[in-house]
Amino acid sequence: MEIGVWDAPDRDPRGRYATVAYAAVVPADTQIAARDDARTAGW
Repeated sequence: MEIGVWDAPDRDPRGRYATVAYAAVVPADTQIAARDDARTAGW
């Protein structure tokens, strides 16, 4: 589910960026494991 999109020409001095936020529902028994991009992981 999309929460929102934020974008404005001078919002960031590094350039024009857009931020998109999402929400997800994950079942309570879903397993998660850290891989090569993280040491730990958790919900």
